[in-house]
Amino acid sequence: MPILAGAPFGFGIAQILQSLTAYLMDTYNVYFASAIASTVVLRSCCGAAFPLFSPSMFNALGDQRAMSVFAALATVCTPIPILFWVCPLPEVVAKAAYSVV
Repeated sequence: MPILAGAPFGFGIAQILQSLTAYLMDTYNVYFASAIASTVVLRSCCGAAFPLFSPSMFNALGDQRAMSVFAALATVCTPIPILFWVCPLPEVVAKAAYSVV
């Protein structure tokens, strides 16, 4: 049943992307589309790079250890939506050139 491990990982990624979108929408009201476009480009670049290194990673580590790397990444990223909500980083938003806040 190792495929079941993909459900929490996918749920976590969806939550991070949803909270990031809401954060960008609140921060860059007028320039929201450009901010989202930049995240889409970054996500696409990461998606294009993944097939380049994943076969060698799975061959070197084996299936269980390679999937443990992704489990560790998902665990580390778990508090990100909460941090966006609790700590909006006003000093970062204030320094942003196109921020409306």
